[in-house]
Amino acid sequence: MQHEITKLCADSLRAFTSENYGIQLKSSHAHELVAAYFGYASRAALLADIEHPISAIQVAPYFILSPTARIEERRKQLEDLPLGLPDSYVLGEGVYLPLIDKGWLPKTMWSTLEQLADFLADEKLKQKPNFFNDQKLQRKGVWTEPHNKGVRLSVFREYVSPSRVMSQILGTKAVVDIFDLRRVAGHIGYKKGNQFSTEADTLPEAIDKMGKKPSNGVAATGSIIFIRIRDNIPRHACCGILI
Repeated sequence: MQHEITKLCADSLRAFTSENYGIQLKSSHAHELVAAYFGYASRAALLADIEHPISAIQVAPYFILSPTARIEERRKQLEDLPLGLPDSYVLGEGVYLPLIDKGWLPKTMWSTLEQLADFLADEKLKQKPNFFNDQKLQRKGVWTEPHNKGVRLSVFREYVSPSRVMSQILGTKAVVDIFDLRRVAGHIGYKKGNQFSTEADTLPEAIDKMGKKPSNGVAATGSIIFIRIRDNIPRHACCGILI
């Protein structure tokens, strides 16, 4: 199945470059590029991965696109790669299209782990009522890290009730959601594993509360959590922890 999928994608990529750009791509180049789109340094590495084979794409509900920077770097390493090929984002259409047509890949794929983390947190939020009638997202952050041969996504959010704040009533509520993803297909296909969640009145309190849970292994006492925050969210950061 590994060979069938790589051949299917490589043939599609060659047809894509020929029909759209008049470029005849060698089979060897196409196979190496396909491997890069699945997150591997070479076709040999892809075929050697029996723990997370790309043949498992049909059972992986979440897909993260390989960073285009890595694919661009691989393109530079391939000798005599034809000039005039489109950028790696556009070229990816030729790789993934046959898998989407067969229903093996979803039509929605995530560009980054951070985007997937936000999506999972949004879906979880929909399952419960709002904290406040006029609830607004005040600040948030996402942290990703390798975890048990997969990744751990930590989402930090603080909500505010403007009306309660104006009335000098406690009007904030914070949530920390953690999603463990197991890698099942190449370096792009994942399944959900353990999930953890905690709430508190403020973000530092929620972070501290989550860190004291021995089951999640997120932040033992004295450790530092670094949180990337979007620029349009008001915040103050100290040692990577929002306060």
